[in-house]
Amino acid sequence: WGNWHRYPTEEEIRAMTFLAIACKARGIAYYTYAPGDNRNCGVTSSPERFAEIERVAREVSALSPQLLMRDATVQPEVRITEGPRTASFGFPSVKALMKENGLLIAVNISTETVKAALSLPTGLKREMTLGRNGVFVGKFESQK
Repeated sequence: WGNWHRYPTEEEIRAMTFLAIACKARGIAYYTYAPGDNRNCGVTSSPERFAEIERVAREVSALSPQLLMRDATVQPEVRITEGPRTASFGFPSVKALMKENGLLIAVNISTETVKAALSLPTGLKREMTLGRNGVFVGKFESQK
């Protein structure tokens, strides 16, 4: 806790949640820390914080039938067309995962807005703009 300057925003929690899923996490568990002075600084420290986590958890829960599908055999290739190509520690700015049913999750992990072009060997392409902590959850459909 001592290294935290503030609790994550709902937008940051949503981005971290979907980033974990895009990195093939198979479950999400939110938890809280209580520092030695017995202050509760985590998710249950206020009704507002708990409500934020609850909204994100409900979104993930509603997607669970689609998230339980197998990952697509071929994953989209991500090409950054505007903005930083890499984020902290040299990781690509956008992490993407596609499921067999066409569900696409894309998360911007850079600190700036990026424009990305995602493509499959089949010729399907999708372009998107993702702001800081931006998350896209939807079907991978070609844009004409």
